[in-house]
Amino acid sequence: MYASLERETNVHRAAKASVKIKPRISDFLIFLRRKQEHKIEQTTLRPLGLPLLYKEAVLIETVLFHILTCFHSSEADLAWIDTQADRLAFLHRHISERKKGAVSGTHFTTEDAHTLAQKLGFSILEQQHSVLVQALNLMSITCPSILKIDTLVPWIRSLCAARITEACAELTNLTEIPTCVSSDILLRTPLSIDEVALQLDLWQTFIVPIAQEYHERRTHVTSIIENLVFYTAQYEPRKLETFLQGTLSLLTSTRSGFTYKVMTNDFVNSLIYFLALTFIKNSAVSLASPMPSIKAQKILVEYLGNEKLSQKGYVGITLLISHESEDKATRLLDLTRTRFPEESEFVHYAKIYLSNTPEELLHTFNVAILQHPLSATMWLMLIKKLQQLHFLTEKRSQQMLLELLARKQNIIISKDVVLVLLSLIESISGIEDFIQALQKLDLFVKFQGIVLNKYMSLLYRYNNEKSVHKPYLDKFIHHTSNVECARYLYQRNAWKTTGIIGVMLHGEASHRPGDLYQLYCDELQGSVPDEACLSALLRASMKRVNGRPLLWGLLYAPQVAVHEFKQYVLSEPVAKDSNVWGIVASNRLWQVYIHALRSAEYTAELADIMRWWEEIEFVPSRSTLTLLLRALPPEFADRHIKHAHSLPRTSVSWPWPSIEEVRGH
Repeated sequence: MYASLERETNVHRAAKASVKIKPRISDFLIFLRRKQEHKIEQTTLRPLGLPLLYKEAVLIETVLFHILTCFHSSEADLAWIDTQADRLAFLHRHISERKKGAVSGTHFTTEDAHTLAQKLGFSILEQQHSVLVQALNLMSITCPSILKIDTLVPWIRSLCAARITEACAELTNLTEIPTCVSSDILLRTPLSIDEVALQLDLWQTFIVPIAQEYHERRTHVTSIIENLVFYTAQYEPRKLETFLQGTLSLLTSTRSGFTYKVMTNDFVNSLIYFLALTFIKNSAVSLASPMPSIKAQKILVEYLGNEKLSQKGYVGITLLISHESEDKATRLLDLTRTRFPEESEFVHYAKIYLSNTPEELLHTFNVAILQHPLSATMWLMLIKKLQQLHFLTEKRSQQMLLELLARKQNIIISKDVVLVLLSLIESISGIEDFIQALQKLDLFVKFQGIVLNKYMSLLYRYNNEKSVHKPYLDKFIHHTSNVECARYLYQRNAWKTTGIIGVMLHGEASHRPGDLYQLYCDELQGSVPDEACLSALLRASMKRVNGRPLLWGLLYAPQVAVHEFKQYVLSEPVAKDSNVWGIVASNRLWQVYIHALRSAEYTAELADIMRWWEEIEFVPSRSTLTLLLRALPPEFADRHIKHAHSLPRTSVSWPWPSIEEVRGH
């Protein structure tokens, strides 16, 4: 998932016939995309200004870019390799002249280039040897402290690593890490909650050097902050407040004598809005509370002060507060329009999102889209609000997709929009129609990952269907069950997040309960599971063979599942500055846990749940609380209910049922 529509815009632009890229690590990804699309010949290397290149950090990034693109070139890319050679020779000449005979560092040879390639597992052509030698010697004259190629190996391995965990592992125990390498990790997409934790730890360690080295590229630092906000909100929203407090504290401090130009009024207002938009995007696949994001917004508002809040900032607060109180949001929007009379696209977003009926929504959207016909976010707001009003069905979702595809040339169809539309697809024929519509306009490859993940979940859900025509899948796998088709899609997915693993485990819980714990371990490989993974484990643990629980290794399945639940679900209150990480279990997961405990007759664990809820300040829903009370021995349940009803109404925060309600089912 892209962290912002702006990043999608960049990818969209990268698909154009001719593209200019700079020798930066971030542009290396564009190089790889262009190579995949066989467009290297139409890719131009744009030079950086020489004064900038006199800085050691900039030169290290430039050299690493040339080494990476050289290693990933082939015989078909000789023109690109020649361009690299010319550019490196030009840089070497100018920087050597500037140094005026100053003592340089190591002189690297063809043998060094060959050794570097060998250590990194690349086979290279003769022309590539030449480029590598030029790149290494360019680094040598500006960075004489780099005496041997072994210094570069872990940096390059980190940059080439598939996952954040692997990228960080390559840098373990290093004393020198270039800011372009640490930045690369911070700009990546985390696949699990523990990878987000790694990113946040890395940010705390490198925030100052990154902000100083990229002082003249402020957007590089703001992109990192936005990326961390987006994925922290997705995986661990409780950490947003601490993250923003720490970031503000360091980037507004004057103790070092360095003045940072990152947390400007415009950027802080943009962050306030970005928090709201991020919550709206993530709510397509999550039922999370808006409170962590609201608290994070409060940190930013207190830093700015009300007088420096822009229209964009006000709209961000309005959008987010609407999830807590529509009345407050409406009043705030009225105040915003009074303070800022101009009807910008942000005001239109809020008006669309605060619509109360489908008729009002469509009228507001039609007025807005006439004024801003190229706004992709306008369509996102429309579709999200239609979903909230329960007006989107599978058929309407398909129709909405066709409407968007008809405007493909004018607006960027984002993954956020497609995710919302996919969430309404409930049949295998529906997902096949969805794929066919995208294929007709050559957009399926762009969204293939999220579409096939949805397809996999539907195949597991309808595991007994046999006669449904599957045109897309029939090209790859014939005459097999839906479960086998789902397994095929899972195995060919090279980008397995914990969410995707959870979908697979959820599907396999019914088919391979005896193997589920081994699957869980093999696929997560030590990563922190998400709620779906734990739910699947608990469901599988309830299966019985001849009336006896399954064995997972040397232990009974319920023992293993309960242990995993206790290990990963939050079990203590989290202070603002706490480093405690854990899954904040939803009512849905607590209900599965209660069912599993009841099935295994683990009364002690059932009796401990209320204390657990009190510790973490969790307020169960009425249905969850009722389920727990019914699972407890009747005398325990009666005592809890009587005690709760004896307290003053103002002190009772849980929705307690009556004894009659608990016994009546």
